[in-house]
Amino acid sequence: MGDIAKFCPVHLRPAIPHYVPLLLRSVLPENTASSNNACWALGEITFSSGTLVAPFVPDLVTALIPIITGRRMAASLLENSAITLGRLALVSPDAVAVHLPTLAQCWCSALASVRAHQEKEAAFHGLCAVVRLNPNGMVSALEWFIKAIASWNRNAPTELHANFCHIVHGYKNFVPEVWAHLVQSLDSETQSILQQYNA
Repeated sequence: MGDIAKFCPVHLRPAIPHYVPLLLRSVLPENTASSNNACWALGEITFSSGTLVAPFVPDLVTALIPIITGRRMAASLLENSAITLGRLALVSPDAVAVHLPTLAQCWCSALASVRAHQEKEAAFHGLCAVVRLNPNGMVSALEWFIKAIASWNRNAPTELHANFCHIVHGYKNFVPEVWAHLVQSLDSETQSILQQYNA
């Protein structure tokens, strides 16, 4: 399903209302293999079909929360779930933003580990869209948000770099004391990376 969505999405789009609920039933924290495949496929479908997935986003986010926030999850499952969550956020940021206080720390931690450049970029755009809608939801997890940003190590694409600058500037003004204390507690390398976003 993921391969079809990735390489010939036009053939899948008419069947999305049928297949997305089937994939959703396979997103179970206790079954790593099926969950991993289902999460990856849902991410590819969302990336290629966008708004056609919108009606399913609230249920998909609800299904992903136990995985993102779970303990002892396989690294590949966490990464696929984090990427898919970011792609869902691009389609329907409101549906993800309401859950940000629950998701923030674990989502940022999982995204920081993603290596695939294109997938990571799309997921971070989704994260930024959610943070702009619900900045309060990230305040308690700012340390992990900063570490997620720093995982780009000065290689963030231009548009994403601009998003990071906007959000960093916003938090410096929104919670200045919290921000200043947090930045001082970071290691020198992370502080150096953060400076490029006007931190």
